[in-house]
Amino acid sequence: MTSNRIHLAGAVMREGRILMLRPTPRSAWELPGGPLLPGHEDAEAGMDDILTALGIHAPAIEDDFVDTLYLSDGDDGGQIIYNLYVPTEWKGEPDLPIGMGAGWFALDELKSVEMNATVRQALLVAFGREAPAPPDNSVLAALESTLLGGLAAEAPVASASSSTPTATDTPPLLPQREWGPGGEGATPNPEQAVASSEPASAPTRREAGLDVLRTLNGSADPAKAAARLERTMPSLGADVVDFALGEVWSVDTLDRKTRSLEVVSMLSALGGRANPLRSHIHGALNHGASAEELVQTMRMVAVYAGFPAALEAWTIVAEVLASRGIPLPGAAE
Repeated sequence: MTSNRIHLAGAVMREGRILMLRPTPRSAWELPGGPLLPGHEDAEAGMDDILTALGIHAPAIEDDFVDTLYLSDGDDGGQIIYNLYVPTEWKGEPDLPIGMGAGWFALDELKSVEMNATVRQALLVAFGREAPAPPDNSVLAALESTLLGGLAAEAPVASASSSTPTATDTPPLLPQREWGPGGEGATPNPEQAVASSEPASAPTRREAGLDVLRTLNGSADPAKAAARLERTMPSLGADVVDFALGEVWSVDTLDRKTRSLEVVSMLSALGGRANPLRSHIHGALNHGASAEELVQTMRMVAVYAGFPAALEAWTIVAEVLASRGIPLPGAAE
């Protein structure tokens, strides 16, 4: 049985040189990094923890993601999902474990450094020393097969056993007040009047926003995630939590899975939004979306926003599914 694991690595640069580490004199050089652990809230928090443990403080790590690489992991066919970050405006002095070798290498020296060739190439591309490789044709072929192949198939007839969520499948996220015939300001029915007289039962915008953040990120401590947002984006972070999540996302007219798939489709259609798109694909899965629903969302993007937008987003969908060990629908066994 194959397995995938996620590794986080940071290309820490000082005066044009990149920090590389190796545990023994005979080891290959590596970027500072480590595995994504169950205790990490998300990949960015994991990268932040790893760098902080080495004395490196990168305040905007959420914005420093560069690329995801897929490295072979032994003979069982498994993969290392290698997330590469380039910390900007980092501070501190690297404090390495005893016995750990360290070196600072110029970009031009990387070609002669003993290190993983795929990681070396990604670094040279990230810093503009090499042109990016063309898109992976296998990924594009999988998308073409999925998008075009489905057009020739007869649409299935909905049945009573359809998996479409019902009102009982998705509990309300926030109690919503319904006004009487007179509109806002009219007296609601007696049951609503009783409910509205108990303001303590209605969450504040911050509480509602934190609850959305909890389910979106799959986080046990959404307050910590919100604090990190506000630390890196002092004014905008609060708007994200209180307004975008607490005011808009929390309304139960649309369930959270539907909202997540909407965001995935909109970010895909916009193009060039890899980081937020990646986060919201994870969020859609956290909210109960299936891999097939993500594929069908990409098909809708292709129809209404064009195949280039869908092709660009597809690679990120495939990456996220692989990182979570979820098979890609329609892919060859």
